[in-house]
Amino acid sequence: MGTRIGYAAGAFDLFHVGHLNILRHAREHCDVLIAGVVSDEMLRAVKGIEPVVPTAERAEIVRSSSTLRRALDALTQNAMAVTL
Repeated sequence: MGTRIGYAAGAFDLFHVGHLNILRHAREHCDVLIAGVVSDEMLRAVKGIEPVVPTAERAEIVRSSSTLRRALDALTQNAMAVTL
């Protein structure tokens, strides 16, 4: 069986233990987990909210999780459009 790659996207704004649990749970179901961090622009456009923590900082926080292979800025609504 080949390598199973998982993708978990979220805003992760004001990162908390619930976010960590989601990433841990997702990691249990794949060999490699990549997280997409929704951009500030996407949060404004889709949810109509102003992010508390900027994208770059949220990505760095998510990237620091030992469960991840990689954290990406998710600048698109289509996860498959993200280049791995």
